[in-house]
Amino acid sequence: MPAALLIPTSGNSGSTLHGMPCGAIGVRGNTLRKGYARFFPNYGGNMQTLEIRAAQYEELPEVARMYRYSRDRCLSFIPRLHTPEEDLWFFQNIVFKENELTIVMGDEQITGMMATKDDWVEQLYLDPRHLRKGVGTKLLNQAKAHSSGNLKLMCFVENVDARAFYEVHGFKEVKRTSGSENEEGAPDILYEWKA
Repeated sequence: MPAALLIPTSGNSGSTLHGMPCGAIGVRGNTLRKGYARFFPNYGGNMQTLEIRAAQYEELPEVARMYRYSRDRCLSFIPRLHTPEEDLWFFQNIVFKENELTIVMGDEQITGMMATKDDWVEQLYLDPRHLRKGVGTKLLNQAKAHSSGNLKLMCFVENVDARAFYEVHGFKEVKRTSGSENEEGAPDILYEWKA
C-alpha cells in the first residue's frame, strides 16, 4: 500500500468529470497540479486536500466514531447491536489487526475508512457529510489496484445508494442472502468485481 495519496478536491463547487466528482491523485509531496483549471474552475480558491493513508492505532477511536455516525445516518434500517465501546473494541482487536485499514483525512478529521483483506472489501464507510465528493470512488479504486484482479464485498439489500455506487463501479451481483449470515439479520448481496 502506498504511504499516502493526496486528493485535491474542489469542495462544494460542483465540478464533475463524466458526471462524477473529480480530483487528481498525486503521491505525497508530489501532488499533481497540471490541468486542474480544466476540471476545477475555482482552482486556487477553496481547494481542500484529502489524504488517503493507512490508519494508525491511536486514530481508532475517531475511526469508530465516524463508523457509528455513518451507520446511524445511512443504515437506519438495521438494528443498532453494539455500544460505542464495543465498536472501538471491534476496530482495535479485529479490524485493525486482521485487515489493511485505510482512512481518508480531510478538514483535520477522518471522513472515510476502508478495511480490506485479501480480495475482500470488509468495510467501507464515509462520513455522510462527505458523500458524493469522489472519496468513496478513490477508496474503491485503491482496493481494485491492490487486488489480484478480483474483489468481493457484501452490501445490505436495503442500502440502495451503496448498491448503485458499487454497480456503477463495475461490481456485479453474485447472490443474495436472507440475512442469516450476518449479525444484523438483514438480507444482503454478495457483489464481485473482475478486472
